[in-house]
Amino acid sequence: MESELQDIINDVTQKKAEIRTTQKKIAQIQTQIKEFQKKMSSQKTLMEERMVTMQKNGGSSINWAEFIFGSKDFGDLVSRMITAGTIQENDQELFKEYQSTKNKLQIAKAEL
Repeated sequence: MESELQDIINDVTQKKAEIRTTQKKIAQIQTQIKEFQKKMSSQKTLMEERMVTMQKNGGSSINWAEFIFGSKDFGDLVSRMITAGTIQENDQELFKEYQSTKNKLQIAKAEL
């Protein structure tokens, strides 16, 4: 009987340790979820601002006519073109990061 009782006590102790470990993991995942949600909110605000700009520029992130014809000289035009490329790369990266954060959030929720 004592042996069986000791086995039960050991099992309960082990299960309590597993519960504590699981509770810690749940708390960590919940923290991650909150961080992902906060990050997505910030990213969404930036994307909305960029979409408004794109809509104002006829579907592009840059008003090309103003960009080209507003150049003072060829050097200024080249500089503007480099800047335009950087802006478009940044827009694409913003959208990729948002999607990545969204995927991470979904994975964390599934794990929870």
